[in-house]
Amino acid sequence: SLIAVRKCALFAGSGLTSRSGGTSWDDLIVHLKKKFNYSSPLKDNFQIRGDMCDKFGLEEVYETVKNRLKNASVNEPVSKLTSLPWFATFTTNYDIALEDSLSENQQLSVRTIVTGHEFALTGLQSEILCVKLMGSLDIPAGQPGSMVLDAGDFVVAREQRARIFEILASHAANLSFLFVGYSFNDGLFLEILDRLVK
Repeated sequence: SLIAVRKCALFAGSGLTSRSGGTSWDDLIVHLKKKFNYSSPLKDNFQIRGDMCDKFGLEEVYETVKNRLKNASVNEPVSKLTSLPWFATFTTNYDIALEDSLSENQQLSVRTIVTGHEFALTGLQSEILCVKLMGSLDIPAGQPGSMVLDAGDFVVAREQRARIFEILASHAANLSFLFVGYSFNDGLFLEILDRLVK
């Protein structure tokens, strides 16, 4: 199979950990609304989180998201996926469950990429990359590679992490992907494909 010969990438979304300490994007918004006793006519999750950051402070919202996700894990049977020889892995998740599970189950060395400025050659026989597209909860707010909470963060992240999105686009053009727990209502990957087609 393509996985066995390292010609396939894993793309993991919030469904990877939603039953083991993680949460979906929508459920995270419900959690934040309850925590901050917040209501708004806004519908877009990025806009809601941006409004919360304005009203309650970035640090407070950031810490609340971090605390909600800090115990996420990848449990059986899904964790078996993390023992396979992927070419690379990508995740939109803030939590560190994927890289922890990869480190536990891989014979290869696991390297986490959060900014794209890390020295990264994909496909090395000795290692596997875990690329964090939306940042990581273990990086403080406002630092390179921190969690993308609102639309402004996303614009900045796309500029600062251009290399990460270039790597993803290159892989999308040349590899097969297995999607786990990723909703195509999140247009991130489809946007990459649209750019490739054009």
